Amino acid sequence: MSIILGGLYVTLFVKWVVVVSEETRDSEKTKQNMGHTPLIMDEVSITISKLLTQNRKGAEQMIFAKNTPSNTGIALYGDFIDFENFYEALHDVVGDEDELIECFSARIRAFGVCYDIRHALMGDREYEFVDNGLDEEKKRRMSVLAPDKNVYLKIYVLWPEMLFVMIALNDFLQLYAGKRAKTKYTSNLYTHAKVSRDHTVVQVRMFLAAVAECLKQTLSEATYARL
Repeated sequence: MSIILGGLYVTLFVKWVVVVSEETRDSEKTKQNMGHTPLIMDEVSITISKLLTQNRKGAEQMIFAKNTPSNTGIALYGDFIDFENFYEALHDVVGDEDELIECFSARIRAFGVCYDIRHALMGDREYEFVDNGLDEEKKRRMSVLAPDKNVYLKIYVLWPEMLFVMIALNDFLQLYAGKRAKTKYTSNLYTHAKVSRDHTVVQVRMFLAAVAECLKQTLSEATYARL
């Protein structure tokens, strides 16, 4: 099992290098065809703007993601409560060390993300000030003195590692949902009442959605479809 997982990780790493190389090459061709006209806002900046907007509209995405320079990894953002809830949810989903011994290597990879989140909660990682939408007009109407930015914790994960963790978490979620629903014979476990309202499932799926959205917005549509 460890050999298979190791091979999958290497495959993801090689595939990501190829994807990034293709994206870089296509980007350079586009710039040449356009006379290398400088852009006011590049694709990654647009992605960040969209994700931040989604994050502040009805809490669609509490944890949000943003691509790092040179497409080498991903930065995950969340406030203290976001990271604390996600940390607990990850441990619940992947289970204890004595559960599913055949998934030991995949569990270790997921715990690698937990490690960084725990250290972020301890103050050992970076932070960033993020607009919270509380402008001067809203402060005046609410008669309140408050900052217009919130402190968000930030961790970094390499893309190959994150892609592997995403695959592993999808499998762990299936197993966890099966245990919650106490059945394996339903067409969609996530529609089961005990699963759809489960806090742990919601936390992990929101995290996966945030990472997938960042990946989708970072790559071209054709490249994303091939992943």
